[in-house]
Amino acid sequence: AFTRRIDVESHPVLVGHVLDDRPVLPFALTLEYVAHAATHRNPGLHFHGCDDLRMLAGVTLDEGPRTIELFAGKAR
Repeated sequence: AFTRRIDVESHPVLVGHVLDDRPVLPFALTLEYVAHAATHRNPGLHFHGCDDLRMLAGVTLDEGPRTIELFAGKAR
């Protein structure tokens, strides 16, 4: 659906989300990206939420900026 480069300069909210001296992507922002990917790939539909969403490994920026890719399929 889209690619996003994440760093502290472009995402100042990360300054307030530091664990063990490493900025981490907040779970709420991750959910926002998931919702954006779903609606981007399915125009005209609305995102109403998700069930049982779990984060098994957080997105950390301990080695500098990261680029993430989000994919979405057709709505069923």
